[in-house]
Amino acid sequence: MAAPLAAASGDFRARGGAEVRINSAASSVLARQIEAGAAADLFISAHPRWITYLTERAEVERVHPLVGNRLVLASHRDVPVTLAEPGDGLRIALADADHVPLGWYSRQALQKQGTWTAWQPYRVTTENAGHTRQLLELQQVDLAVLYAGDVHQAASLHVVTLFSEDDHEPIRYQIATMPGAAPEATAFVAYLRGENAAAIWRRFGLVPLEPTTAAQAAGD
Repeated sequence: MAAPLAAASGDFRARGGAEVRINSAASSVLARQIEAGAAADLFISAHPRWITYLTERAEVERVHPLVGNRLVLASHRDVPVTLAEPGDGLRIALADADHVPLGWYSRQALQKQGTWTAWQPYRVTTENAGHTRQLLELQQVDLAVLYAGDVHQAASLHVVTLFSEDDHEPIRYQIATMPGAAPEATAFVAYLRGENAAAIWRRFGLVPLEPTTAAQAAGD
């Protein structure tokens, strides 16, 4: 999400909007930083669990749907893999399945396919989606389960398998407005859910979600 969000914030600024400062990390890390008092106007998460975590702690004012994504098994283009099975001697990067949304989706998909347990001896655990992609780009692993949008951005990566959406929960990014957020934050949310940002999302392989006619109350 870091690259498309940077592109969107740049376009927002070019259109007369405020400068947006982006802090990228795992949803779990950002949520706990906000809980601990870190200043933030907005919070974007790839899974509603961390939105709910902050909502339960009165750290969220409003929540809106943003974009959808897909899940893929990917390899490096220099060493393309056409079919991957556990035991082929291939190392796989998987995001932390206890705390990171990408890890949750990855575990669900591999469990659905019946290969989660078999992959464990060949697993390299990563701290977030960006770290997972980086290991594959550097060829420190042979395979990685990644967001399709991240592979779409990386010319060096190759999709081995596109997981069925029935293999895991729908991947839906939400954006939350924090209590006391600056008015410019509301304007940025409106921009991110509008047509100008939609073109950017699509360019990065993401699917804009239909904006609601009225803001969704946090926790609904």
